[in-house]
Amino acid sequence: MKQWKKEITIKNKEAKIRYIACLAGSVLCLALASYILAGLIVNKQAKTAFEAGQYDEALEKYSSLEEWYLPGKMITKFNQGNCYYGQGEYKKAEAAYREALGYNHMRGEECPSRVNLTLTLLQQVDYEAIETAGDTREDEIIKIKAARKVLCEEGCADAKAGAGGHDEKAVALRNEIDKYLEEQGEKSEEENEDPQEEEENQNQNNSSSSSESNLKDQLDQQKKDAKEERQDTQDQIDNYNKSQEKEK
Repeated sequence: MKQWKKEITIKNKEAKIRYIACLAGSVLCLALASYILAGLIVNKQAKTAFEAGQYDEALEKYSSLEEWYLPGKMITKFNQGNCYYGQGEYKKAEAAYREALGYNHMRGEECPSRVNLTLTLLQQVDYEAIETAGDTREDEIIKIKAARKVLCEEGCADAKAGAGGHDEKAVALRNEIDKYLEEQGEKSEEENEDPQEEEENQNQNNSSSSSESNLKDQLDQQKKDAKEERQDTQDQIDNYNKSQEKEK
């Protein structure tokens, strides 16, 4: 009888522990769900403000999300960049997009940040200096090419003019940049900016040309030697035939 009571007491204690664990898990799940829901609500409010052109309010809400909402750090930074872009604060927008690109991405996920960063960089170009051949024309052309390079990294748009990429907007923007550069008499494709690499390529080309020249000389010499050998053989045959005729 005493043993039976002891077993009942132990089983009751185990049930109590499971109940507490279940309750703690439920509270944790509820807290997590509330946390995520709060983040989604604030994000929705920020998006609504942004779409209404209320960039200050949207930026304030996105900044508040950045402080406590961990799951959406990259998206929040990207959206902050959009707000700064809407305000015409292109330097701040550039910094936000670059920070968004600093987070880990799945393939293709970084392309919207690259497209918007490229647009931000293009907004900082002095097109009047380019089109009027001003003193800073070359510097501004370099800025456009640098923006193009950002766009083409990670394959969002292929660096080769007219090629594809894995983001339609990136490819379309690259084509627009290439068209503008072409109109200004500039090359649309990325140029080799490494002088050492360019020199190595030149040396390889020179070496290849030299090898081809040597091979051609060797072939010409072989042909000449074969021709002389055939001529010697023919002369021997002719001399033999002449000697046979004389003997007759």
